[in-house]
Parts: sequence; C-alpha cells; structure tokens
Amino acid sequence: MRSDGTRTPAGHAAGAWSHGMSAFRVAAPVAWLLVLLSALLIGLRIEQVMLEFAQSRSLRTAQRVSDQIAFGYRLGLGLHDQTQLPVVLARQGAQDTELVGGWVATGDGEVVAELGQSAGRYAGALHGSWTARLMGSGNHADAPVASLVRQQGAQMFVGTALLDPSGHRAGVLWLVYDLSALRAAAWSVIRPLWPYALAVGMLLSLALGGIGMAWALLTGRRLRQAGSALGAAEPEDALHLPELERAAPGGRRAGALLAAAMLLSFAALTLLAWQGRQLAKPLLLEQIDRNARSVLSMAQEQVQRALSLGIPADRLVGVDAMLQAELETAPEVAFLAWQSSPDSAPVLVSQTRASASEAARALAAAGEGDTAFRLVRQTVTALAGGGAAAGSDASLSSGTTFAYIDARVRAVLIDLAFAILVGLVLAREMLGATWQRSVLKPYLDFSVLWAQWCRQARRLRLQADVAHRAGTQRLHDWWQDIRQTLQDLAAQAASVLRGEQPNARAMALTRIRLLVFLTALSDELLRPFFTVFASEMQPPGLAISPTTVAVLPVATFMLTLALAQPLGPWLARRVAMRWALFLSSLAGAALLLATAWAQDAATLMLLRAGSGLAYGLLLILAQTAIVRLTDSRSRGRGLVEVAAAIVAAGVCGPALGGLLVQRLGTTLAFAACALCLGMAALVSISLPRLQHESSDVPPALGWRGMAAILRNRQVMAVTWYAAVPARLAAVALLVVVTPLYLQAQGESAAVSGRVLLAYFLAFMIVAPLVARWSDLSGQRRSWVVWGCALSALACGLMVLVGGAWGAALCCALLGVAQAFQSAPQLVLVTEAFEASSAQAQGASLAGAQTVTPAQALAAFRFLERVGSILAPFVVALAVARLGMDGAVLVVGALLALGTLGLMTGLRAAQADGVKHAMA
Repeated sequence: MRSDGTRTPAGHAAGAWSHGMSAFRVAAPVAWLLVLLSALLIGLRIEQVMLEFAQSRSLRTAQRVSDQIAFGYRLGLGLHDQTQLPVVLARQGAQDTELVGGWVATGDGEVVAELGQSAGRYAGALHGSWTARLMGSGNHADAPVASLVRQQGAQMFVGTALLDPSGHRAGVLWLVYDLSALRAAAWSVIRPLWPYALAVGMLLSLALGGIGMAWALLTGRRLRQAGSALGAAEPEDALHLPELERAAPGGRRAGALLAAAMLLSFAALTLLAWQGRQLAKPLLLEQIDRNARSVLSMAQEQVQRALSLGIPADRLVGVDAMLQAELETAPEVAFLAWQSSPDSAPVLVSQTRASASEAARALAAAGEGDTAFRLVRQTVTALAGGGAAAGSDASLSSGTTFAYIDARVRAVLIDLAFAILVGLVLAREMLGATWQRSVLKPYLDFSVLWAQWCRQARRLRLQADVAHRAGTQRLHDWWQDIRQTLQDLAAQAASVLRGEQPNARAMALTRIRLLVFLTALSDELLRPFFTVFASEMQPPGLAISPTTVAVLPVATFMLTLALAQPLGPWLARRVAMRWALFLSSLAGAALLLATAWAQDAATLMLLRAGSGLAYGLLLILAQTAIVRLTDSRSRGRGLVEVAAAIVAAGVCGPALGGLLVQRLGTTLAFAACALCLGMAALVSISLPRLQHESSDVPPALGWRGMAAILRNRQVMAVTWYAAVPARLAAVALLVVVTPLYLQAQGESAAVSGRVLLAYFLAFMIVAPLVARWSDLSGQRRSWVVWGCALSALACGLMVLVGGAWGAALCCALLGVAQAFQSAPQLVLVTEAFEASSAQAQGASLAGAQTVTPAQALAAFRFLERVGSILAPFVVALAVARLGMDGAVLVVGALLALGTLGLMTGLRAAQADGVKHAMA
C-alpha cells in the first residue's frame, strides 16, 4: 500500500489471492454438492422408472391370475375347487424370475394355493390393514380397493381382491416380487457415471471458483467506490449528487457473472444427465420389452384358448376388442397387432388414430431398421391337444415408440432442476459457518442492499420535491444510514480478508439457524408418507375411517407443539440453553426412531404427541436464544433467520423424504429424520453459554394483556378470519389431503414430495416481494384479503384439474396466497399496539399494563395454532361425509367465508379507528 492509499501491484496480487481463496472455499463445496446430488438423483430416477415398469408388469400378472380364478367361478368352481391354481402360480413364477412368492387366500385367511412355501415365508411381512383394504373389512368397509401395491424393504407386494359371481369379495391374491436384482442392475448401469461425475465436479468447482473470484473483485471495487463517493459528501449534498447507480458502476457485469455461473452449472449437470441417459437406455429398453411381452402374453393366452378349440386363426371374432382392452392397461405400448398368417392383413389397434398408419408401416418394414417403434413379436400356437390349429404361423406384435422411451428418460431433467435448487439450499444451510467466514457474504449483502437503495433514492427525492422540509430530512437520515452500512460492510470484508474470525454472536446465530433447519427438516421429511403410514395403523378400539386414523396423530402433534410455546421460556429460565436444546433434540430423535415401530394408532398418537412437544420446545428455545443474543435493533433480523430456516427445510424436505421412503423404506426414512435431530443435538452443544435476557426484553404477557389483545377488533379479525383459516388450510392440504389424495391416484411418495415442493417454492419466491411491495405502498389490508381469496381458489383447482397436476397447482397457488398475507398480517397485528406502547413509554401509569407489539405478535402466533389443531378433525369429518374432493371443497369454503369475514371485520375496525381519532 502506498502512502497515498492506492495499492501496489503486490497488494493487488495479494487481494486477488485472498478473494480467490475465499471464493473457492464456497464454490468448491457447492459444486461438489450439486454434482454428487445430481448423480444420485439420476440413479434414483432411473431406478424409479424401472420400478414403475415392474409395478405395471406385476399388476398385469395379478390380473391374469385373477381372471383365471374368475373363469373358474363362472364354471361353478369355488376357490377350494380350483385345483389348477398352484400350477398357474408356478407357471407365472417360471415366466418372471422376480416373482418369488404368491398365494391365494380366502376371506378368513385360509391359504388354498401358493407358490412353493411362500405364504409362510412372506405373509408375516404383510401389514394387517392391507388385506383389510382389499376385503373391505373393518374400518375399510366404506372404501375397499380392487388392487394394492406396497413395498417392504426389498420386496414388493401386489394384492388383488377376488370377486365371486355375485360381486362379493371372496378372497385375495398376493404376489411377492424381489426388487433387489432390479435395483442392483440399475445401479450397476449407473456405476460408470461416477467417473464422469468426478470430472464434472472438478471442472465445475474450478469454473465457479474463477467466476466467484471475478465477481468478488468486481463487487469489492464497487463497494470501495460507493464508500468513497458517499463518504466524501455531506448529507446536505444528497439532493445535488448524481444518480446513486453512478456511484458504483458495474452492476450489470456482476449480474452477468452470476447468470454465467447458473448457466454453466445447468450445462454441466445436463451433460451429466445425458451421459446417464446413454448408460441407462439399454436397461430401460429391456424393461420395456419385458412389459410388452407381458401384454402380449395376456392376449396370447386368450387366443390360444380359441385355437385349442379348433377355431382357425383367420376365423377368430372379437380380436380387435380384446386387443383394445389389453392396450388400455399398458399406456407405454403404442399399438398391438394380430396376424393370422405372415401374408394376412393385420388386425391393429393403437393408442391414437394418427399412429395407426405409422404402426402399419412399421409392421410391414419389420427387420428393415425402422426407428419409429421398438417392435416385439410372439408366435401364437394352440395349446396341446388343439388339433389342426396347432403349429399355426399366427403372431401377436406390439410396438413402443422411441419418443416415449426418450420422454421417460428426459424426465430426469425435472430432477436436475430440483437438484440445483436443493443443492443450493443445502449448501446455504450446511455451510453457514463457511459462508460467515467468506468475503462473498458482505459483498452479496452489498449487492442486494445497493439495488434497494437505488430504488429508494428515486422515491425519496420525489418526496423531497413535494414536501421539501420533511422530505429532505428523511433523505438526510437515509443518507446517513447508507454511509454507516457501507462502512460496516467494508470493515466486515476487510476483516475476512485479513483472516480474522467472525464475532462469536454471528457464529452463534449461524449455528442456531442450522439447528432450526435440521429440526424443521426432521419433520418435513415425513410429509410425503406419514399420513399414508398412519392410515394403516390399527384404530384405537373405535369404528373410525382410515382418514380419521391418519389425522389423529397429526392433531396430537399440533396440539403439543402449541402447548410447548409457553413451556419453552419457563424451561430456559431454569436450564442452561444449550443443555435444554441438547436434551430436547435427543428426546425428539428417540421418539422418531420409536415411531417407525408403532403398530397401532394409540401408540402412534402418544409418540407423535411427544415429538410435537420436542419440536415445539426446540423452535421456541431457538427463538429465546436469539432474543438473548441480540438487542432491540437487530432482533428482528435475527428472528427472520428462524423463518428462513423453516422455509429452506420445506424446500428440501418433502422431495427428499419421498425419495428416501421409496428407496429405503419407512423404517430407514424415520431413522433419517431421527438423524437430523441427532445432528441438531451436536450443533446445540457447540453453542456458547448465553446470558439471561437483557433488560429491554418485555415482561411476560399477563391476563390483562391477553384481554386487551382479544378486545382489539383489527387483531381479532386478522387472527380468526385470516390466520386461523390459513393455518387450517396449510395443515389440511399439505400434511393430510395431498399425500392421501396422490396415493389414491396411484402416485408414489416421490411424486408427492415434488408436488408439496411447489408450495414452498412459491412461498419462498413471492413472500419477500410482497413484503417489500407492502412496505413501499403502506397497504396491508388488500394483500391479506387477496391472499385469503386466492387460497380459496387454490382448493378449487385441485378438484377441477385433478390428478398430480391439479394437486401441484393447488399447492403452488396456496403458497402464493399465503405469501400474500404472511408479512402484511403480521404488520396489521403489531401496528395495532404501536401507538399505545409509545404512549405508555412516554407516561407510565400506575397499575396499567400495556401491550407491546412483540407481545401482541406472540399472542397472535399462539392463537393461530388453533387452525393447525382443528385441521385434522375438519378433514376427517369432511372425508367421511363427502370424500376427498369434498374435503378439499370444504376447506375452500371455510377460506371463502374467512375472506368475507375479514373484509367485514377490517372495515369495522377501520370505522372504529376513525371514531377514536375524531374523539
């Protein structure tokens, strides 16, 4: 450094080195996390596609066996009289090596036929409610199912209800498939992808580190330029300075560097996905061929029966109808065709009329390198004893378009987008300490704040022109705040570049945010599968529906979570904070581990009640710790960290939870949730010893204060007409309805996780924008009202659109709607008591208890939990009376009524305010 303050070449080199090392310390972990998570998700996605093919094939096998049993029923043979069933099961086992067990049982559980000794080996793994759902017995009498697919470890159980000629359920058929060979084949194909992943990870980390260094150097120069330009001017010169953007040029170049980093990351991951597609395509083609053969085998058995009766192949009637029926069960097959001889015209049915001509050309050009369809052909001969029909050259053919195959493989790009998002969020939360020690943090804070300051400058200059004295004073005060903030950011960046450690308070806040993230993640991982898991529990001695059984543990969790809110501060005054957090984390982890082994609803409710207490204590203790670590000026920003960590867990948890339960099973998925709380316990131990609450923290809210809050019309209108219905809708739709609705639609837990992700993504994107716009406009009521109205509309979308897309649209719009009302409703609550609190500070009246905005907010948070507690019961009652779609409409109706009540209540509160002002 020269005496005039400019840097020497050696100083520039040292600065570039410091910036580069700081950038690489962040970029390298992010790049490796993105690449490894993407490679893992590519493998899981390919395995999932293979399992979907295997599941459709197994359902067709079960249908084939049940059709033969139904044929025996039509001949007057009961289950005990159909002695050919062991032979039928053995033939299916010979055709499919993954079929390791199967049996036919009567309604009372008596096994009448089995494949080997499989009933004794695998029947114990069946959950009691599975057979009850197929038979329509017990609490499943109102909602029986025709077929059921469940995974238990490495086995897949496929069940089908057997109907007698009168339509009554007389028995069940269970088939057991071993998925270990299929999964091993999937991962053996993906194994060559890992060298590519390592190479991509190395190159991406270097590229992102270089871009990060360039961005850091550019932003550091902008920070110094802004500090010099604003530091040299006095506040009185604010009106005469040039536009604020000119004080720190280069913003567009910095934005271009960030865009380049994102595009480079996506390009690298797309290359990795393409390589995974190439590696997995042969295995997927084999699965598609096996599925096509299973479809042809079902049609072949029906044709063989006719040929065995001596009917000539070219005289068969109804072949087109039979092929159409088989085609409807196999959406992956584009067409089916029957030819009585090689020279005869084919009887062809296709999924669409447009593909019929293409299918005919493909059949005619078979073996000549046609690339539009992948063809599978089977020769059909009569069964033994078929007489003259035996030895026929008739054939059945199927075709699957390569476009369909490519579309299934391209679906991995959706998971890539998810991998990028989740990877960034996980990197932000798990690398919080590294981020605190990086110079990128103050530079990113400067970039975000500078863009806000430039927008504020234009508005404040306009106000100064309209109202010169008041506007000029606001501009001067704002100018001083900017100068002080720039000095703080520059000092923070310089401290990092000198290698100094961040202050203990900042590191403690970072660890608390990580603890909250891990705590919330332990619960968010449960979302895609917990209600399905709970619905299969044995009810507590009552004749209640599976939906009611599913919502009871959710209700107990929400109840104890609410009760833990006042218990947390009481515990914090008697036990050291880090030990209270440590013990709560360990207790929560133990309860989650025990939950995986629950066998009845009563035990599950008890365990979830304990989990709710531990979860609630961890959250309130974390907020209490933030209160002790911060003062009144920084407490708001500290508490925002809790909400940000919970939203981050909501982004990662549902999708990851769906993948975990599908790959590892329910027990290990619960273990993963417990592991999150175990990690939270380790984080809590690293917290410093916290002092007792500072003197500026308000006293506890008494009964008089609560009565004052309950008498405030504005707060009560927002609480009971907006916040409580919003909580009810969030719990009802996200925790209960959506997972059960998608499971009834035949979707997997992984799909449920991706659908639930739409809510958190929408909320995360929209909430900061709404908070900023509502602050700029000063309008709060309209945002809250629009949020309530959009929530009601979201419920209608799930019913109108239907399926996974309808559920995704519902969750996304619900996230937008609740983002509309989240921040504005909090301001409406706190501003109702700001004036009275200020008056009380100016003139303390003996014996009077005033309510501070912080106390009003705490009471509001406690009261809105009523919606979370009521939601499971509302859903259970609505589903029992109106079905799943009816329950969604009931929630929408409650939100619509809340919207009307809110409009009326806010109008009345505004009228009261005008009367008090005139008085």
